[in-house]
Amino acid sequence: MRRVLRKVASNEAEQLGDLTTLANPEVVPAIISAVENQFFSQKKK
Repeated sequence: MRRVLRKVASNEAEQLGDLTTLANPEVVPAIISAVENQFFSQKKK
């Protein structure tokens, strides 16, 4: 999960690689969306 979060935070979400080891890999798209929404909302200010 740390690797995934690091990639998302570095805007490298397209390079996540294997997510099958995560207990709940279905939450990753929600995390990506939340980070993108937060980033874009801060950028507008």
